[in-house]
Amino acid sequence: MTLNCLGDMCPLPLLKADAALKTLPEEESLMVVTDHSCTVESIREHFASRRCTLEIHEAISGVWEITIVRAMPE
Repeated sequence: MTLNCLGDMCPLPLLKADAALKTLPEEESLMVVTDHSCTVESIREHFASRRCTLEIHEAISGVWEITIVRAMPE
């Protein structure tokens, strides 16, 4: 699933990503596309604390693709 957050200011992308990830099954991924560096940091901190795997890639200058994978329950 891809979530287009271009132009969205913090904390809106984080809130959208949190809501979208809750609808996905474990081990499914969500890609958040953003053009705000503060969103990258807030998503990194938020989802790392929730045992999610994150991959962050600056696709073009000033645009990041953040892939979040939900962890399997223990």
